[in-house]
Amino acid sequence: MNRIPTPIWVFWWPDNEPHGHMILCSDGTLPLSVVYQNTETFASELAEQMLICNEDRHNHHGKGHSMTDAMDAFKLAVEQLQNKDFAQIWHDLHEKIRLHKLWGGPVPAAILQFNPEDPSKEQLVVPGPDGMPRFYDTTIPVLKDIMPEPHKVKGVSKHPSGLGHYRHRKNP
Repeated sequence: MNRIPTPIWVFWWPDNEPHGHMILCSDGTLPLSVVYQNTETFASELAEQMLICNEDRHNHHGKGHSMTDAMDAFKLAVEQLQNKDFAQIWHDLHEKIRLHKLWGGPVPAAILQFNPEDPSKEQLVVPGPDGMPRFYDTTIPVLKDIMPEPHKVKGVSKHPSGLGHYRHRKNP
């Protein structure tokens, strides 16, 4: 795992609330020991943020919170600081971003496509354990009954990523 600065944050956002509250405890430059020494300060700050919230905040989507809500936020902040693995969460987020860029969107469970090298054949593309696409030739043609082969359609080219084909949009 690459050593990247790991931000540390605490938040309170129950399911039935229209908005949440978050405190950034460290941008990754503050040592973890200092964050732990100030656990109560960060938890208090989150609780105070809850108490000053009202209908005029959050672009008029705010809501007044009770003292019980503030106390719950305080307890949750302490629990998050003591139990969350922020480095792993940050690493997982960066991995999801990398895969989103690689696939050009959310990672699909599978893609059935015409083979970019030989459009008369079909192939199945599934993400491997590392998120990289794995290509498998299919034995039973499925797409030929649904759509025309890409090389027979005017304006269709092989996608540069190797994942399927795309049709050029006409300029208005």
